[in-house]
Amino acid sequence: MPSPLRVAAPFAVILLLFPTPSHAFSCDDLDQIASMDFTVLPGSDRPAPLNTKIRIQVGGHAKGLHFTLHDKSGTEIPSKQQFIARWGDSGVELTPAQPLVAGASYEVKVSAADQDTRSIGKFHVGKETDTAPPAGTAIREGKSVRVRIHTDGGMVQILHLRLAVGNVKDDHTPAAGLLFRVWELPDGMPAPDQPAKAWLLPESHDKKGLMLFLGQGYDLCQDANYPQPKGKGTLRLVVRAEDEAGNAGEPSEVVIDLAKVVKESEDWNAMP
Repeated sequence: MPSPLRVAAPFAVILLLFPTPSHAFSCDDLDQIASMDFTVLPGSDRPAPLNTKIRIQVGGHAKGLHFTLHDKSGTEIPSKQQFIARWGDSGVELTPAQPLVAGASYEVKVSAADQDTRSIGKFHVGKETDTAPPAGTAIREGKSVRVRIHTDGGMVQILHLRLAVGNVKDDHTPAAGLLFRVWELPDGMPAPDQPAKAWLLPESHDKKGLMLFLGQGYDLCQDANYPQPKGKGTLRLVVRAEDEAGNAGEPSEVVIDLAKVVKESEDWNAMP
């Protein structure tokens, strides 16, 4: 269970009965890279395309972390680092400055000030360049959800938007490795060429499959990945899935009635 001081809420939050800490709190105290969880996409289970980007799922906040790509000899490959959002933690995308070498192996490392550099994943590259975009529906439905969370220190209520990933498929990238770009647009307006309002990696949600969560996660040290919708009308979102090579699929549209809120409950006291 997250520390009470790190609990935040997408769009709305009520904190009750949490104890006062015995020491001053700072986000800088959190997440030493030696104990953080990282998942590197593409993984070692399949060859990546020559023009792949590298996406790193970070089990904690990515602020202050520096990620680098290295070939088998240890030489660093020049890459651009960009933050991407996830629900409750962070993600980073590395874009190599040039296509990678066919048949070569690569390693991803992370470093931070006053911490040792750590190797967090390896992958190998195939012989193909990926030019085909994902096919299918990026998002099949969306809804506003209020979750009441019971803890040993009190109760928290959070309100967020939840989008269910559709039947989108790609010839190289598994659905869990796709990047989803989100625009909030008036009716009838297609997805524009300008930057999306949010770009997210999906999360596995129990038996409900892959989901996108829009808002601020439980961690106060994380920035919100989406601003709070205003009013109780409808919200039209346009979403496109993007594979590891940056090819974007057709846009999917979902309209959310903000006045209809699905209520759920979680008991963190029952967690092991």
